[in-house]
Amino acid sequence: MIVSYKIIRQRIKAIWPRCRNIWPNDPEYEYPTLDEIKAVVADDQTDRLAAHGYRFDCDDFALQLCAAVSKYRGESAKGDGPGPWPFGQAKVRKHRGKKETHNLNICVLENEIILIEPQDDSIWIASATDDDPFFIGIPF
Repeated sequence: MIVSYKIIRQRIKAIWPRCRNIWPNDPEYEYPTLDEIKAVVADDQTDRLAAHGYRFDCDDFALQLCAAVSKYRGESAKGDGPGPWPFGQAKVRKHRGKKETHNLNICVLENEIILIEPQDDSIWIASATDDDPFFIGIPF
């Protein structure tokens, strides 16, 4: 299903109304399935990389996973096929109830929004109370 960037923004704002910085970069997107996202995340190499202080840390991991998803989507598209997936990066104050500034990945699916920890490939349904993003870029 193809949706406009306005719908993507509205869906994110419905969960996190305090998040003022939501930046979808394309005019429209196609929802992936959870199985498609799981397959790409399982196949990418991001979780096998080693962190190196501030030179290569959580924001770099999230960017690497964004690039892997973008590459997969670009290679699987045929001609002027459907739009990109609404997959990006989220900078959070809290995730899974843990208070800490951190970078994760975010994906808007047709029926839910998921967050992904690119350093271990864990995926969970976004929560209004346990997750608190303050910047979301799609793609970032």
